[in-house]
Amino acid sequence: MDARTWQNIYNCTTLDLRELTTVPNLTSVILLTGTKVDRMSAELIQQIRQLKTVKIINMTNNEIRHVSESIKDLENMEEIWMAGNPFQCYCWMFKWLQTFENISQTYLVKDYRDVTCKKGSQTLKVFGGDLGCNQGKWTTAQIVGVSVAALFITIVFVLTVISLKRSREVKCLLFYYLRLDTVPKDDKDENLENFEHDAFLCFW
Repeated sequence: MDARTWQNIYNCTTLDLRELTTVPNLTSVILLTGTKVDRMSAELIQQIRQLKTVKIINMTNNEIRHVSESIKDLENMEEIWMAGNPFQCYCWMFKWLQTFENISQTYLVKDYRDVTCKKGSQTLKVFGGDLGCNQGKWTTAQIVGVSVAALFITIVFVLTVISLKRSREVKCLLFYYLRLDTVPKDDKDENLENFEHDAFLCFW
């Protein structure tokens, strides 16, 4: 990293901050650690983005619960450090941090595996955590499974309807292809003439 990056540091660690609202011009590094700041607003992130000089943000170990989704758009950043904050469990953050596992280049959020969030009284890992972000969304396997089941039920239903309305033809087909004799033995003995007639119709 260029040594000049560290020449314009905005060090907030010694300030009694509850909210960070502005960043000085030409700032290259923002050190925001160990404060009582509880949010990173969209307005602040927009200002940082417009400066185009900020390369590093260290926002670890604060009380940040809310961070704007626009943090994903900090294209000029080289490093972001986020762990140690009681973030709300955002699904967008879950999906964003997952992307860093699948890229070969240097990832933006350096401590993405250590970022946690608060869900009620629970502290959960955002990366790889069970945040319930996939609820209501079906996986490909689920869609295929439901489609196959629906097709099977449809086929069974159609065959059932056909067998009820066309029982004679179904009996003939079963006997012809599967050699299944669907006529009870007692019926054959009682009315052999009709049975022979049915057999003739089947193979005519």
